[in-house]
Amino acid sequence: MACAQGASARPGQRLRPQPLCMPRDFARCAVCLALALLLSAADLVATALLLPALGLDGPVACAQRRRRPTAVEISATVEDAQVFVDGELVGTLPLEGPIDLQPGDHTFKIVRRGYTDYLETIAIPASRKPFLVVATLLPVSGILIVDTTPAGARVSIDGQLYGETPFDGEVPEGRRVLDVRLPGRVPFVETVEFIAGESFQYDINLEDAPLIEAPIYTTWWFWAGVGVLASSVLVTSVILTAEAEPPVGPQRPSVVLPLRIDF
Repeated sequence: MACAQGASARPGQRLRPQPLCMPRDFARCAVCLALALLLSAADLVATALLLPALGLDGPVACAQRRRRPTAVEISATVEDAQVFVDGELVGTLPLEGPIDLQPGDHTFKIVRRGYTDYLETIAIPASRKPFLVVATLLPVSGILIVDTTPAGARVSIDGQLYGETPFDGEVPEGRRVLDVRLPGRVPFVETVEFIAGESFQYDINLEDAPLIEAPIYTTWWFWAGVGVLASSVLVTSVILTAEAEPPVGPQRPSVVLPLRIDF
């Protein structure tokens, strides 16, 4: 760039001010700046038009994709299981549709009575396609539900008390003896083959137990009569024993005189 930097003054000569840049230099600077802006605009236009055509995302699209939630579809090997995501209940399987989650780590918990719990933390990616979560739940115990009329009966399994009616709980699988009892009622006893993951429901009407007369030997008057009889036998035995024994001590000789009567 040809710009005047000024001239040295001679003795006795006045120095004239000179312009620092020539007008043509300003024109060159303006052209360069315009070209730079044009190239930047062309680059932005090319990025916006060519990348989507090639199936690629630009910087703005990438940022928007990171903020966009991902549709997550959840399923399990059994139905009627409750689904928790990050500690919150989202529904019962099967869900009505996928749920939207922000990309990142999320904790999934799926539970159903009689089955093992599914608990896992999964990194959800940023994706336009639905992300699948499939849980495997294994059966471990049967479900026993017992209602009785009247309520309050004791429920025992293999002789072990489990609770009172109305009862709703888990029972280990296998052949078990179910015993339902209430004082004054006919007990309910049945052998049940409990299957893990299945429910067993009983509605039992406990009938009144029939009245049974107590045996005679359990009454008070029977034992009172036995006592009186035993006392009488004892007294009689003592009297007879006393009469049969010879007198104790020296005995006087007895003299027998003949008795004669003349008429």
